[in-house]
Amino acid sequence: MEQPNGDACFSTVDMLPSHADVIIAGGGVTGASLAAGLGDQGYRVVVLEPNPNHCNRLAGELIHPRGVEILQSLGLMRALWLRGGVPVDGFAVYPAPNEGEVCRLQYHEAESNWTPGLGIHHETLVRTLRAESAARPGVTYIRAKCCELMADGHRVVGVVANDQNGRVFRLKSTVVVGADGRQSTVRKLLRLSPEKERVSFSCGADLPLSALPVSNCGHIFLGGWGPVLAYPVGTQHARTIFDLPPDFSEGRKDRLSSYLEKNYLEFLPLQFRSHVKTAIHDYAGLQIAPNYRMRAERVWDKGVVLVGDACGCMHPMTAAGITNGLHDVATLLPLLRRYIDSGGQDQAALGTYEARRKPFFATRYLLARALWEVFRSDAPGAQALRMHVFRRWRTHPRFRRRTLGLLSGSETRPWAFATQYLSVVRDAALGTANDGTDTSAAILRDIARQSITHLDRRALLASIFGFTRNIRFPMD
Repeated sequence: MEQPNGDACFSTVDMLPSHADVIIAGGGVTGASLAAGLGDQGYRVVVLEPNPNHCNRLAGELIHPRGVEILQSLGLMRALWLRGGVPVDGFAVYPAPNEGEVCRLQYHEAESNWTPGLGIHHETLVRTLRAESAARPGVTYIRAKCCELMADGHRVVGVVANDQNGRVFRLKSTVVVGADGRQSTVRKLLRLSPEKERVSFSCGADLPLSALPVSNCGHIFLGGWGPVLAYPVGTQHARTIFDLPPDFSEGRKDRLSSYLEKNYLEFLPLQFRSHVKTAIHDYAGLQIAPNYRMRAERVWDKGVVLVGDACGCMHPMTAAGITNGLHDVATLLPLLRRYIDSGGQDQAALGTYEARRKPFFATRYLLARALWEVFRSDAPGAQALRMHVFRRWRTHPRFRRRTLGLLSGSETRPWAFATQYLSVVRDAALGTANDGTDTSAAILRDIARQSITHLDRRALLASIFGFTRNIRFPMD
């Protein structure tokens, strides 16, 4: 696939301004989008990206409607459509054998004036956003890595960085933004060390677009150790992703192909299965990446702020990563303007950003965790919950709309997720209690355990708050 020349935007250190309004560490999706928004507002922006080719990897390629709306507001969507982005209308969820029919979750069902999602090859996405943002006045890209934060008293006032030739340089700014991903150097320099858990690996393979069972749709196939995902990434291309155990160590790609064929292919529709079988035996085309679950409690300090995966990440099953990062961009932009215009004195602006982004991120974090663990677990409580999720998706339009609101980004309240989840818990518990079998008590105990696992302390408090506002379970 021909890629836009997003690397042509990189300048040399000699072309740097003496002072930048904003230094952005990281030129991925979030960093490039933020640079575009700041450039449009007339600010001097320097983006430090140590490895421009790092975008040629297995990473986010689906963007929910809320993310598309943000890209549209930044004037970036036209270029992405022209570069081969395709509209996506929700998901088709294929339960494991004997768990019922396919469930369709379509964005257009949630809102009358709906925006489609976007499927696009990750490298195309990043290089296009870089090229578009670099065309904004005042935006400069440098191939360099931030290695120190410069401080004046207790406030960060710039960075020390190394360019591609090992040359060390210093650059002052009003604010530094860490958009450098889940391994964020900026976060480490701030000594913020959130707990990070590797939950699985993703193994990706390329497919022809015509292989997908449902056009313009993301797919989730259940039955293996973890879900198999499939979605469009261009006008001719699609991607399939296998979710592998966190201790997976098959090593060579020929062994990996055999492992995938043995443990996952039987759960795929027959015609789609034949395309996938061909794809996974193209060893050179297989890509592997680890999946982590992580969230930082604090995302700013005086003169510095984090965005996107630097703040936290989750399992990719719900495709929330890019949309989370773009929501951070939309939330931060007006507050950065306030902060910069105050000369870096309005610290409350950065605190406001942290408070405003938390509910959106927390809602999608909890949703991704709950769906992934319930959908892949063989525990009897998880099976009962899964059955009732599918039943509600098939028979309750309002439940589908609320799920789509959580997925698409239009629903931002954690208690909305908690009340919806607990309504499924109630159904599963009542159905099990009325079953009258000897295993009912054990399944009820497992349902309770699953609920406590998926709704941590914050979510339980949120659900209590939600139930005080909605005494009856939703969708009754």
